[in-house]
Amino acid sequence: LPCELLPMVHAGLLRAEIPDDVVMRLRRQVDESVELGRSRDHSEQLHGEIVEGAEVRIERPVAEFVELLLGLCSELAFHFMGHSHFRCELDNVWGVLQRAGDYCPMQSYTNRRSHLGFAALMDVQLPEQLSFENHDRPTKGSYGFHDGLHNLLWKGDRSTDRLDLIQPGIIQCELAVGCVYVFPQQLQHLCYPFDGVGDRKWVGATVGILMDPLQAVAA
Repeated sequence: LPCELLPMVHAGLLRAEIPDDVVMRLRRQVDESVELGRSRDHSEQLHGEIVEGAEVRIERPVAEFVELLLGLCSELAFHFMGHSHFRCELDNVWGVLQRAGDYCPMQSYTNRRSHLGFAALMDVQLPEQLSFENHDRPTKGSYGFHDGLHNLLWKGDRSTDRLDLIQPGIIQCELAVGCVYVFPQQLQHLCYPFDGVGDRKWVGATVGILMDPLQAVAA
């Protein structure tokens, strides 16, 4: 029979501001990891076209950042599942030094600890040409609106979505240092290139959600 599919998706993400001192120490860790060279290259995890910059593992991320990140992931997981019979474990943390022309094609970041999990992204340094003012520029044309933007995608958009009361399938993250985004790991991420001098540094992470088997059986 003729029918129409009405997508209804229960999803969400968290955005939070990380304290300045934690952001500063993370930025220092990215710098130190880059200086260690390609032995800690993270290209296997982040399949991006980072040519001028670098992608590096962060072996021992700032403890305060890890604590805050796991707390945010636990809050988001509780929102989805409605119970607390789980625990969140850090899987991986990496840093990206992005320079003019570098970009990350669309991809998702999955953890190795569980089939459930979250990913997180946060800018720790932005060049002067990437600022909050870019969001006020025209979205069509080469005016700089898309330069350096992190984009999170969960579906394709149609021209009729607004009339059908369907939310957009793309979220464009703010160009703001210290603003962390936590989202389900199946979402796709895309980062646009930018022009001009200066370094852009950001940190990514994956977190696994492990269910409590005893509590699950009891439920």
